[in-house]
Amino acid sequence: MAFVTVSIAWGTTYGGIKIAVEHFPPFAMAAMRFIVAGVAMMLAFRAIGIPFPARMDWLRILPVGFLLLSLSNSLLSLAEKSVSSSFAALMVNTAPLIFVGLNAWFGERVPRLAWVGLIVGFCGVGVLVLPEIGGAEMAGHGNSEVPIAAWIALIVGPVCWALGGFVAAKRPASGNPLMISGAQTLVGGVGALLISCVSGEIFHVDIAAAPARAWLAIGWLIVVGSWLGFVSYMYCVMRLSSHRTASITYINNIVAVLVGVFFLGESITIWMLAGGATLLLGVYIVNTAKTAASEKIKDSGESDALNNEKAG
Repeated sequence: MAFVTVSIAWGTTYGGIKIAVEHFPPFAMAAMRFIVAGVAMMLAFRAIGIPFPARMDWLRILPVGFLLLSLSNSLLSLAEKSVSSSFAALMVNTAPLIFVGLNAWFGERVPRLAWVGLIVGFCGVGVLVLPEIGGAEMAGHGNSEVPIAAWIALIVGPVCWALGGFVAAKRPASGNPLMISGAQTLVGGVGALLISCVSGEIFHVDIAAAPARAWLAIGWLIVVGSWLGFVSYMYCVMRLSSHRTASITYINNIVAVLVGVFFLGESITIWMLAGGATLLLGVYIVNTAKTAASEKIKDSGESDALNNEKAG
């Protein structure tokens, strides 16, 4: 149930963002979403006895929350003002490919199969953006005019997500993972609010003019995307294999595309189908290679421990 819940919950967030940014500036919308979600999560977890993060943990929470949510997720919201939610959901899949590249850059050994997946994945990206180069209709948005800001957001956003994941892996906070994630969500909201204020975007928010549809979308992003989706994901991490948990990524994309087509009226081009399928294949190959390498290391460690035990 947790697996299905998180797959559907996170798959629908792309559609929710698309609706919300039709009426709210992207960073201001992200600020509302994450501040409310983060505060509520932290208070709820504290109410069941989980302590707030220690002072030293905040030094590790701040950069991760800012990279993952203030920048990456907010840039996704910015991009969805100009491209379809389906196209944006597919482009987000470049993040795990970039993450592998970061690991290799900093000296971590990357399996050969992962390099194959990296090549396949970025070939898929090429197929996705090829129509724009040729001036054809793309992004499922009904036109070929996609602002440069949207392209920058679609490129920089996944880079920020990969950087945030890299920092979190290298310098993990020591507190309870539920509370840490709630704190990261709050940091993401505060960071988005600061960006919104500095850019002047916040002064264009017209709360009174926003229709019920926009508020429902934000409510959905908070309750389903942040609360229900996150708790379900954490349960999957604790109960399922890493390979099974990683497969949530592929189902998310299918859900996102179906929501875009059937509920938002978005079009799916042959380029999106071909490019998206190739990109997801690349991500699958990378995840498979990483899982196989992790299991090999684990088996090797268990074997060494057993040999030491026998020797003792």
